[in-house]
Amino acid sequence: MTHVYKTDTVYVNINNAEIINIMKKNEVLEELKKNFFRIAKVPGLRLRGCSSSFLDKSYDAVLKLSYGKKSIKLICLIKSVVRTITIENAIRKIESLPKQGGVKPCLVATYLSKDFRALCRKKDVAYIDLSGNIFINIPEVLYIEKGDKTNKYKDTTKLTGFFSDKKSFAIRYLFENPRKYCGVREVASACSINPGGVSQTFNSLENTGYIVRDSKGRGKLLRWKELLADWSAFYKLKRKKEYSFYWHKKSLKEMINTLARRDFPKEPQIALTVHAGAFLIAPHTNYQGLHGYVSNESDISYWEKELGLEQAKQGANVFLQIPYYKHSIAFGLKKIKGLFVVSPLQLYLDLINFPVRGEEQAEHLLKNIIKPHIENPG
Repeated sequence: MTHVYKTDTVYVNINNAEIINIMKKNEVLEELKKNFFRIAKVPGLRLRGCSSSFLDKSYDAVLKLSYGKKSIKLICLIKSVVRTITIENAIRKIESLPKQGGVKPCLVATYLSKDFRALCRKKDVAYIDLSGNIFINIPEVLYIEKGDKTNKYKDTTKLTGFFSDKKSFAIRYLFENPRKYCGVREVASACSINPGGVSQTFNSLENTGYIVRDSKGRGKLLRWKELLADWSAFYKLKRKKEYSFYWHKKSLKEMINTLARRDFPKEPQIALTVHAGAFLIAPHTNYQGLHGYVSNESDISYWEKELGLEQAKQGANVFLQIPYYKHSIAFGLKKIKGLFVVSPLQLYLDLINFPVRGEEQAEHLLKNIIKPHIENPG
């Protein structure tokens, strides 16, 4: 009879990555051995043996379990770096491993986000993470599903290099020119950045499978959807300085029309983003707040005075921000109806993490602007 053990399950639909601490595979395995009882907590389930794989390179380790009189063997892939691309590759590999009797392929990591766990369950891929989330489904033998445990292995200093301000120039340039191989010096010259930094970024992007390079070392986007998903997850963790105001205008449209009538180039610039930017590039949702990037606090003071804005903690409808990307925010700026709008790529990053209809608007932008630009020739 199948034993069912299910607690605190959360189902989600967004496929975002989480950045985790880097551990070697053998370190992950040793931690699992030491903490298996804490992670599983299923009466009668025992870890009888744990060994690394030396001969068969299709997997990393074998866990031998017992549940009552039943013997269970988990053939494990260990992922010490958890990102969209590595998890999707691991799932494809796991699906090709043998599944018979008490043998079950299993993904092991320090932490798997809600979205990764949902994806594994959908594919019926077993998983165990060191943070305490586990799913094993062996018909007529054992069913375990438990979470939602938080990440105990967070590290915000690693795996984030090519998403930093100046290094992200290279990614932005590749997204802007998706159908050609881009040279290191070409990118450096176009973005006014150091060629050495571009070269490092290209190496990292190639090593993680996001780009492919030709014989001359030029790079071209390969896994752009995965890159965008992981960038969105990284950006979600970054804070921007935001100042909230109330403006005596009836709607977002009226605010934008008022700004458009001003002699904008002679004043400190506002680069519209979130729903205000989408209103001019790819309108879809109805949101009445105006978000814009400015360079510094003095620009905020200028607009507060010139527009007659009132500081507001509640009921605000204008949000002026100092961007996390202080340099690369200007890449791909568009001017529409006399107003500056951030690039569609930056707009997507801002929208996908915005709590009020942001994801819906971001997906509309992705489908109608970003994806056609990348995938459709011409």
